[in-house]
Amino acid sequence: MKEWSNIKLHRNIGHVQYAKAIMVDEGGTPYTSDWAVFLAAEAKVKDQFEGNVVDLGSKYLPQDLTDMFYPLGSGQTTFKFPVGRKLYIEGCTTKEELANPAEFDSEGQPCLIVGKDGNTTDLTIGRYAGLESFTRNEVGIESVELGIYNSGVKGAEVFSAKGDSGSLVWHTKNGKARIVGQLHSGQHKGGSTSNHVTYCTPGWYLLMQIKKKFKYADFYRTTWQHWRL
Repeated sequence: MKEWSNIKLHRNIGHVQYAKAIMVDEGGTPYTSDWAVFLAAEAKVKDQFEGNVVDLGSKYLPQDLTDMFYPLGSGQTTFKFPVGRKLYIEGCTTKEELANPAEFDSEGQPCLIVGKDGNTTDLTIGRYAGLESFTRNEVGIESVELGIYNSGVKGAEVFSAKGDSGSLVWHTKNGKARIVGQLHSGQHKGGSTSNHVTYCTPGWYLLMQIKKKFKYADFYRTTWQHWRL
């Protein structure tokens, strides 16, 4: 309260520089495009800047979280709990990798074990089985999304809920975290208020759309540096 009580002096850390209307089928694709650019105030952000980082928090013990990424208890190690619980995003999953998942869920089915840190449900684990979902919203607009299912791990909560929109969905490969997609909606099952499936825009597509407007965008920088727009 001492440092942030004055709204005019302390709470303004930047402003929205670019925000395009939500679109579907941009550039001849059926994906959803929903993103904006926020210009951070250098004087208030530079000294604390760390890059594109996910704080894994204390919701799960390191060993419990690691076990959730290996439901079969075998296979090549791809997830390593980071020092200081800060997981750096260092790349993006390719279109081909999304189409051919190289990991397995608790039933031995091919998938990518993914994570996200959302505003509502915090850190959760889910499964992407390599399938895209055709959806239609309440006004009849059709789109294609990545379908993320709940982890299936006993005792684990649903992957997402209302308020998690915009969250980064990631998975790890060779010990490094990579973008899978951007969460934007979900589907309930029956009378449940919890999402049965979560819908995401593919990361490779999202980054491609951003770079069309900001060609020098760097999503993996770990030090503060002026960007050319």
